[in-house]
Amino acid sequence: MPFSQLDFNENEIRTKLTAITNEQMGLPILHRFSELTTRQKSKFNEKMCCYIAGLPQDGYLEKLHTDFCSVMGDIFETLKPEECFIQSINSNKIHLEKGDDLNERLEQLERA
Repeated sequence: MPFSQLDFNENEIRTKLTAITNEQMGLPILHRFSELTTRQKSKFNEKMCCYIAGLPQDGYLEKLHTDFCSVMGDIFETLKPEECFIQSINSNKIHLEKGDDLNERLEQLERA
């Protein structure tokens, strides 16, 4: 059975296709499609359609998985954690009373 719309509707498969296509376009692997320009979206769709058309009739999911692992393997080989930005998230809970100033309470937490 060939690749179908039902396959594309599966989040895992769509994520793998996106990563492979981003890599083909020289974009960061997890770059969001919604952040592409109109011209980039057109090129992205064209590349993804060509990739899907080139998948074998049988075993297309295995081929997709193999290609995805290859792309991700390249990423992990060249990954430099010291160059990755990790956002600091404050998970402290704030108890607010009616009339409290949220900005003031947040500043207090930042100083603590």
